[in-house]
Amino acid sequence: MNINGGMMKKIWMIGIIVIISLSFIYAENEIDIIVNDTVLDTFDKEQEMNTPAFIYHNRTMLPMRMVFNIYGIDNDMIYWDAEERKVYVSIYYNHRLEISIDSNEIRYDDETIYTDVPAKIFDNRTYLPLAVISKILGDKALWNAEDRTVTIHPNRYLLEPYNLKLILDRKLGFDVPIDYNGGKLLKNQKLKEKIYITRVANEWQKVNEYMMNQYYINLEAFSYLFNDIKAVYSKINNEYIILFEKENEIYLMKYNGDNLQLIKDIVRNAEGVK
Repeated sequence: MNINGGMMKKIWMIGIIVIISLSFIYAENEIDIIVNDTVLDTFDKEQEMNTPAFIYHNRTMLPMRMVFNIYGIDNDMIYWDAEERKVYVSIYYNHRLEISIDSNEIRYDDETIYTDVPAKIFDNRTYLPLAVISKILGDKALWNAEDRTVTIHPNRYLLEPYNLKLILDRKLGFDVPIDYNGGKLLKNQKLKEKIYITRVANEWQKVNEYMMNQYYINLEAFSYLFNDIKAVYSKINNEYIILFEKENEIYLMKYNGDNLQLIKDIVRNAEGVK
C-alpha cells in the first residue's frame, strides 16, 4: 500500500512539473501570428482549448494542423503515424512532406531539409517551427521583436530574385515557384495548368523588340487588360500571353488555362517589392 502510494505521489509530482513547464512555455513565450493582416485565432474548437503559438529555442512553434490549414492544406492531406512518430503531408497534389518528431531533418520529396529546432510534441499536440515550414511552402515568416508578432502571407508567392509577389489562393493548388527557362514556373496538378513569369525589360519599347524577336508579334496585336493598369494580353496557340508593369519593371506571363479572370486578379493584385 505504501509502495503504490509512493508511486502515485511520484506520478502526481511529475504531472505537476509537466503542467508547470508547459505553462511557462505558453505564458512566458506566447506570441501573436498575423495571417494576411489578421491576428490568427489559435482556439481549437474541436477540443475546446487554446493552442497558442510560442517561442521555443528562438523559433516560433505552432500546432501542426493549424500551420498546414493556413496554407490551404486540408486535414485529409495530413497523416499522423503514431508508431513511427512521423507526419506525412501531401502538398498541393504535387509533393510529399515527411516530418519526424524530434528530428532535425525534414524530407521534402527527395530533398533533405535541416532545421535547428525539430518538430516537438507539447501537451499531446505536434508543434512545428513555423519559419521552416513557411519557407518550404514558398512564404517567409517575418518576426517583429517589438510587438512580439510573426507575420505570414499564405497567399503570396514571392518570386526571387524578382522584386515581385503574386497573390494566389493556396487552395487553388498552385505549387511553389521553381526556376524554369530563365523565369519562374508555377504548376497546378489539380487543374493541369501552368503559369510562367519572367522579367523582360524596363521600357515598353524594349518589350516590343523582345516580342518581335521571340514571338514575331508586336504590341499592336495585344489588347488592354484593364483601363487603369498598364497591362496587355493576347492569346497565341491556345495560351494567354500577358505583359504588365510593376515597380518600373515589365514582366511577361504565360498561362495555358482558360480562366482570364484569374489572370486579371493576379496582375491587379501583384505587389512590387521595393
